[in-house]
Amino acid sequence: MQDLRRASALLVITALVAAGVNATWNPPPPPKFQGLTAIKQRIPSDVNGAIRTSDTEFAANVKAALSAADLIGPVYSSPEAGRIDVLLIGGTDRSALHDPRACMIGAGWRLENDHTETLPGTNVQARVCKMVGGTADTDFEVLYLYVVDKTIIQQVTQIRMQMLASALIGKKGTPVCFFRLQRAVPRNRADDPKAAASFRDFAATLWNRLEIPSHLVDNG
Repeated sequence: MQDLRRASALLVITALVAAGVNATWNPPPPPKFQGLTAIKQRIPSDVNGAIRTSDTEFAANVKAALSAADLIGPVYSSPEAGRIDVLLIGGTDRSALHDPRACMIGAGWRLENDHTETLPGTNVQARVCKMVGGTADTDFEVLYLYVVDKTIIQQVTQIRMQMLASALIGKKGTPVCFFRLQRAVPRNRADDPKAAASFRDFAATLWNRLEIPSHLVDNG
């Protein structure tokens, strides 16, 4: 369990630092993002029976690297899916937009079964992949998407086009929210179908509760 917590923290930190590096390529930093205020208030304590047990404590250097972004890291315990780590990064195309796959690979993981799925009971598509081969004694399943100016994107090509627009065209203020969930999955043996289904149901319910496209606003 301790290895799992350390691995989860490492994955979160890697993602955050990568986003921070992207932000530091374009100094000076934008003002502190406040566009997740309404979304924070909508984070539930219970999602389909999964209880919010804690929140990720972001290290000082991570907070400094992402000083212009807004970070939320609730952790849930699900009877079927186990520990579920949620990460929301709110900011602008300048302070929060990055390629999640580069973060995972940079942290020493290999990606398997990288594909798109529709969240149960919705028309929302999310990216899902399995991270394997890290230093922990388990692998991880990750589900993520972006909301960029109220538009949902999950294809890597779309994310990279948004990053290119930010770098070359000077789009620096578009509100962005990164929505990511992860859970531990068995290494070298089959996953529990009930746990996998519960994880996806959790993601869909949380997504519907947060209503990110409706409540994500810019700093103005």
